Amino acid sequence: MDRKTVQVAILSCAVGAGIVGALVVFFPAKPAAPAPEVAKPKIDSVTTKATVAEATPDDPNTFVARPEVDISEYKYLPQNVSLEQNKVSPMLKMPTLISSAKRISGVRPLTDKSRQGEFLNPKWSPDGLQMIASRPGYNGLYVVDLNTGESRLIADGNAFNAKWNPDGTIDVKGQDGTTRTYDAEGTLLGTRPNEAESGPAFAQNDVVYARSESGGSIPITGNDDRYFNPAVSPDGKNVVFQGMLTGLYMAPADGSAAPVYIGPGSNPQWSPDSSGVVFDVTADDGHHLTEGDIFYVDTAQTERTNLTPGDSLISQMPTLDPTGTRVAFEADGVIYVGEVQ
Repeated sequence: MDRKTVQVAILSCAVGAGIVGALVVFFPAKPAAPAPEVAKPKIDSVTTKATVAEATPDDPNTFVARPEVDISEYKYLPQNVSLEQNKVSPMLKMPTLISSAKRISGVRPLTDKSRQGEFLNPKWSPDGLQMIASRPGYNGLYVVDLNTGESRLIADGNAFNAKWNPDGTIDVKGQDGTTRTYDAEGTLLGTRPNEAESGPAFAQNDVVYARSESGGSIPITGNDDRYFNPAVSPDGKNVVFQGMLTGLYMAPADGSAAPVYIGPGSNPQWSPDSSGVVFDVTADDGHHLTEGDIFYVDTAQTERTNLTPGDSLISQMPTLDPTGTRVAFEADGVIYVGEVQ
């Protein structure tokens, strides 16, 4: 007997017995299938494994967890794979990288968050005696003295594109199309229109290009990821850049060889002698950073080393001093300095 027949039968019995009022019988609804749990993307910076959730073809709101992918055995992206469509990086086959004994030691805070507020994105001056840094959101440009930790505001506005010049002046490329040059005391020395990137490598429309000897440009990436932030080594021979979905790559700046994937990471900075790159590898819970370490990869692509293993700090945005022996980085709004050994 189905549910509708049972309801009618009970109601008929009630009426036949002279029961006044309405008799309503409730049957429990069939339990709904539990919503599938969406796996959060996770990258393990040591084992180089990734687990990612992917939308099913039939229902974009239903996700299934893809199996764990070991990215340590990949080197180049298959040309027929679209990262945007797959929502997961097949990752590139990495060269065999070993971990060395390099570490950052003697770490000390340079700034005091309780007294000075938060800072980020430190960059060493050419003489190694000062740094420039900014506030969260890259709001304002400050010079921080290495000996005292004292800071002074030298420019308002967005300081995302601020950099030291070899002569100790500071350029700030503004969003209004104007580059302003300051001295370390904050005196405005001059202005000029923003210039296009003129280095041996540049990014345009999510593709990284190398400049050829004839003056043209050679694409060194495809459209399988969104590539940005190319940084050319001081000797001009190599470039490191970032894929939004994948991580960091290194390639000859003249485009003579394919890029090599060097693993997850962000904010790459070259050593002064062009021997390697420091960068950060972080993890988050969707709202806040939960982990952060500073890594090093050499130009020969034989070494990938965590410089801050077991450190309780959530470290990011590393930068090496002009000698390559000291590193500064930001953790929880504080600028720290340490020795690379």
